[in-house]
Amino acid sequence: MKAALNRLEVAAEKRELLVKELQNDRKALRAKMKRMKGA
Repeated sequence: MKAALNRLEVAAEKRELLVKELQNDRKALRAKMKRMKGA
C-alpha cells in the first residue's frame, strides 16, 4: 500500500514538473513570435 502511494506521489510530482515546463515553453514561444513580428 505504501509503495503504491509513493509511486502516485512521484507521478504527481513529475506531472507538475511537466506542466511547468510546458508553460515555460509556451511563454518562450510567445516571446519568440513577438520578436519575429517586431523585427
